[in-house]
Amino acid sequence: MPLFNFKRKKKTLTLLILAIILILIFNFSFLPSPKPIIVSAIKFPIYAVNFIVNEVKALLSYRINYRKAAVLEKENESLKQGFIRARELDLENARLRKLLSFKQNTDLTTIAARVICRDASNWANSLIINKGLNDGIKDGKLVITELGLAGRVIDVSKNTSRVMLITDPNLNIAAFDQRSRETGVISGTLLGRCLMRYLASDSDIREGDLILTLGLDNDYEKGIVIGEVISVHKEEDGVSAQAIIRPKVKLSILEEVAVLK
Repeated sequence: MPLFNFKRKKKTLTLLILAIILILIFNFSFLPSPKPIIVSAIKFPIYAVNFIVNEVKALLSYRINYRKAAVLEKENESLKQGFIRARELDLENARLRKLLSFKQNTDLTTIAARVICRDASNWANSLIINKGLNDGIKDGKLVITELGLAGRVIDVSKNTSRVMLITDPNLNIAAFDQRSRETGVISGTLLGRCLMRYLASDSDIREGDLILTLGLDNDYEKGIVIGEVISVHKEEDGVSAQAIIRPKVKLSILEEVAVLK
C-alpha cells in the first residue's frame, strides 16, 4: 500500500511538472523575441548616422549647385549684355548705311551728326547734336534724314548745336503741296504734328498729299519732304484754311541726322 501511494505521488508530481513546463512554453510563445529588440537597438544609431550623413551631403550638394547656378547666371547675363551691344551696333550700322546712301544719292551737301541729348526744357521739340562751328555747322540750316525734314539749327557752339524740330510752334518754314502746288507756312503743334497755315478756303489740298519745302531763301532747299496731309479744315473767319501734316521723319527716335551746308 505505501509503495502504491509513492508511485501515485510520483506520477502526480511528474504530471504537475509537465503541466508547468507546458504552461511556461505556452506563455513564452506569446512573449516578443529578444532578437528583434537587440537588432532594433543596433539599427537605430546606424540609421541616425546615415540620416545625418545624407543630410550633410544634400546640404553640400545644394551649396555646390547654388554656386554653379550663380556662376552660370552671371555668364548668361554677360552673354545677354554682349548680345544687346552687338544688336545695338548692328542697328546703328544699318542707320548709318541709310544715311550714307542718302548722302551719296542726293545733290545736297550735308554734314552727318549724331543726336547726343534732348533739351530738358523742350524735350519733344528740341535736341542737341555733336557737331558745331568747328565742323562747319551754321545757324539756320535745315536738319534732315533720308526720310525728310527734321528741323532747323537755332544755336551753334564750337562742338555742338541745338536743333528746333518741325513740331515746335516757333518754327516757320515755307512749303507747298506737291500735287496741287498750293503754298503755305509750316509750323509745329506740340502734338507731334505740323500745321500748314495761310491757305485759301478753296485751296486744292487733300488728305494724302505730300508737302515739301518751298525754298524761298538760301537757307532752305526746295523739295525736301516735310510730311503728309491727314486733314484739312477751314478757319473760323471762313476765308482761310489749315491742313494738319504728319511728319515723315519719326522725330521721337532720331539718333543720326544730316545738316545742310
